[in-house]
Amino acid sequence: MATCQVRGNTIMNHAYFLSRMEQGFIQKLESERIYAPWIQQGKQLVYIWNHNEIMKSIYAQLSGRERRLLLLLITHIGCEPFDWPKLEKHTQSLISGAEARVGLMLLVKKGLLFALRKSWGEQLYVMAHDGLAMWQQIVWSQEYEKLFWNGETQAVNEKGTVPAAEQERRQREIVLTNQGGTGLAHIIFQSLVYMSQNEMKLTKSGALTKRALHKWKEGLPLNDDTFQACGIKYAYMDVYSESIAVVLDFMIRLEIVLEKSEELVLQVEEIRHWLTLSEAEQNKRLYQLWKQLMFPAESWLQHIALLLERQPNEVWISTDDMLRWLRNCEVISENSFLHAEKLVEKLEAEWIHPLLAFGWLEKGRYSSQEQAHFYRWSQHPLASVAINDDSEGYLYIQPDFEVLVPPDVGFAVRWELSAMADHRHTDSMSLYQITKKSLQRGIETGRRIEQILAFLKQHSVDGIPEHVQFTIEQWAREFGYKAEMFDKQRDKSIIMETTGVVVSEMKEEQQMAIRKGFLDSRHLFIHLEMERQLPALEELYPELRAVPTAWLKDYRTYHLSTRREIIEKAMEWKTTLQIRGNGIDRVILPRKLHEVDETLQIIGVEEPYGNEINLFFGDCEEMRIIVPGLYEKY
Repeated sequence: MATCQVRGNTIMNHAYFLSRMEQGFIQKLESERIYAPWIQQGKQLVYIWNHNEIMKSIYAQLSGRERRLLLLLITHIGCEPFDWPKLEKHTQSLISGAEARVGLMLLVKKGLLFALRKSWGEQLYVMAHDGLAMWQQIVWSQEYEKLFWNGETQAVNEKGTVPAAEQERRQREIVLTNQGGTGLAHIIFQSLVYMSQNEMKLTKSGALTKRALHKWKEGLPLNDDTFQACGIKYAYMDVYSESIAVVLDFMIRLEIVLEKSEELVLQVEEIRHWLTLSEAEQNKRLYQLWKQLMFPAESWLQHIALLLERQPNEVWISTDDMLRWLRNCEVISENSFLHAEKLVEKLEAEWIHPLLAFGWLEKGRYSSQEQAHFYRWSQHPLASVAINDDSEGYLYIQPDFEVLVPPDVGFAVRWELSAMADHRHTDSMSLYQITKKSLQRGIETGRRIEQILAFLKQHSVDGIPEHVQFTIEQWAREFGYKAEMFDKQRDKSIIMETTGVVVSEMKEEQQMAIRKGFLDSRHLFIHLEMERQLPALEELYPELRAVPTAWLKDYRTYHLSTRREIIEKAMEWKTTLQIRGNGIDRVILPRKLHEVDETLQIIGVEEPYGNEINLFFGDCEEMRIIVPGLYEKY
C-alpha cells in the first residue's frame, strides 16, 4: 500500500516561499550548478524540490559542510524559524561558527532554506514543511527500511510500511480505545447549519451572545480539554470555549464566515463552493489549515507528525515504533531527559488528541499489553482524492418521518435536507427528522413546497412514503403561506443546486493566501519580507581586506605578538586555526586566551574530536587561520 503524498500548495511549503520571492532571486536559485540538468529540461524549482530521486542526487552533491549543517537543522530545528544565535547554540559544540555561517549561506543560496528580514534588519531562516518531509525520507531512509517490534528487527515491505504479517497481527489483536470523533467536516457543516438558522449578533464588546454560544456549543461533539493542552490563544478566552474558538477559526480561515462589526455573516458563494467538495477534499484542506496553525515547534514532534502522514489508511503504528525510530535517527537521545511516558503524553496532547477529535485518527492497544499506544488513520486527510466520482448516495425516508443519510451523501444534499429537517445525530449514518416546525422553516427560507417534495423524491432511494407526503402537504396548507411571500428571504438563505454539481478546484493563489483566523498563530514570521539579496562570502569575515593574506594562506612561524593577533582574529571570526607544534598537526577552535606565569595559553576545542585542549604558545610553532569558503585550496 503506497504512502500518502501531499498535493497542492500550502503556506510554509516551497511554492509559498517561491511565490513571495523577487524574480531576480529566483533566477539566481535556478542558476545554481546542482539544478542545471533539470532546469535545462524545463523543470521548475518546485518540481525539483518535491521529487525524491532528484533531491537524493542533489543531497549527494552537497559539500560535507552543507550536509553536516543540513542534518543538524533537520534533526534539532526542523521547520521552526531560527535566527543566528539559536543556530549558534545548536552548532557551537559541533562545528565552528564560521563553518555554520558559511553552510547557512550556501543552503539559502540553493533554496534549501529561506531567509526573511525583520524590520530592524535581522534575519530569520526557515525550512519549508515539504522540504523537511522530503529530507526526512532521504537522510533517514535506512532507518525507515526497518521497524522494531518486541525487541526483534523485522524488514518492512518495499514501501517502508509495516510488513503484511505484522499488519494482520495488529488488525487481529488491537482493540479500539478511541474511535475518533464525528468528523471535522461534519462539525463545520453542522455549525454552518446552526448559523444559517440562528442570529449570530455580536455584543458591544465584539463577542457572540451567551445564548448563541450556549446553543452552538450544545451541538458541538468536541471536548474543550482536547485543545487546552495545545496552548491555543485567542480573543475573548473568558467568553468562548476552546471548541467554539477552534471551529470558528476554521470557518473564518476558509472564508465561509466573515466576522463583521455587528455579527458573523455567512459568505454565500464561498459556502456554495465548500459544500460541493467531497468530505475527503474538505478534510485535506482542513488538515492543511490545522498544520499551518498548530504544527509543533519541537523537532521531534514535527518528525512524528510527518512520519504519521506517511502511514497509509488503516495501518497501525505504535508509540514504541515512533520513539524507537526517533532514537535511531538521533532526534532524541537514548537517555532522553524526558521519560518515554512523558514524551507520549506530550505527543498526544499537542498533536494526536486533536486529530482524534477531528475524526481522522483512531487509537488502540493490544488487549494483553496496556502500556503501548497504537494509532491509525481512519480518514487520512492527505490521501488521494477521487476525481469526478459521480456516485452519490441516497436518502432513506422512513414512515415515522425520520431520514437516514448514508456517509456517501454529499454536503450539498445534506444542506438542503437541513433546511427542512432537524439533525438528530451523526455517526456511521446521520439521522434527521422532518417535523411541522422544520418544514415551516424550509418554506420560510424561500423553498416552495413543490421544490421540497421534488428534492425529497429525487434524492430518496424509494421515494417519499405516501402518508409522509400527504402529511407534509397538509402541514403546508395549514401554514396558509404562499411561497411567493418568502422569496424576498432568498438573499439571506443559501439554496443549493443538488443536481449536476461540479466540484471546482481551489485556485492556487487561494490555497497559498495568508488568512487571518480567530486563533492566534505562532507563525507571525510569515508576514516578514523575503530577503532580497545575500552577502558575499567575504562579508562574513569583518575587516577581511585588512588582514594579511599570509595569515590565511601561509602555514609558518610568526612572532609572538603576531600569533596573538592571529588567534584573536580567529576568535572574532569564530573560526579554526591550523597549528603545528612539537611535530603534531592540530586543528583547534580557540575559545579564550589565558595568561599563565607570564606566558599565553590557548583554551579551545580540538577538531574533529570535540575535546577541550589547552596549548601554550610554545606548542604553537606554526599556524594559519582557516577561513571556510575562502582559500580552501590552500
